[in-house]
Amino acid sequence: AAGNVHSCALFGDTTVKCWGYNQFGGLGNGTNTDSYTPVTVSGITGATTIAVGDFNSCALLADTTVKCWGWNVYGQLGNGTNINSNFPVTVSGISGATAIAAGNVNSCALLADTTVKCWGYNLYGGLGNGTNTPSNTPVSVIGL
Repeated sequence: AAGNVHSCALFGDTTVKCWGYNQFGGLGNGTNTDSYTPVTVSGITGATTIAVGDFNSCALLADTTVKCWGWNVYGQLGNGTNINSNFPVTVSGISGATAIAAGNVNSCALLADTTVKCWGYNLYGGLGNGTNTPSNTPVSVIGL
């Protein structure tokens, strides 16, 4: 998966490695040091899918939860804070996820019950919840 300034790869052993720009922790290895070669994302095992935004990344895990790491000024890590994290944090209130997507500064998860929840930047209504207020926790997309 390729983002704006970094990329990540999902391996057959369900681990994730990322490389590139890391000022905000988007490589997820516990540092803020850029890397020209892939580094292992800390604490991720059981990943089934990955998604990469501008300066953040997310992984869908086999237990149907989601973890994200990196830039978080708009709450795009979904953990209830706006604090950057250079290691994966659990997205609040997400279980039963079957797919994920990461945009510029927001992310979404498709759940097994066919609903969608999104979190992060929302100035133009990208979270789909009828507002333009950012959310650092997942909100339900209306009307799907």
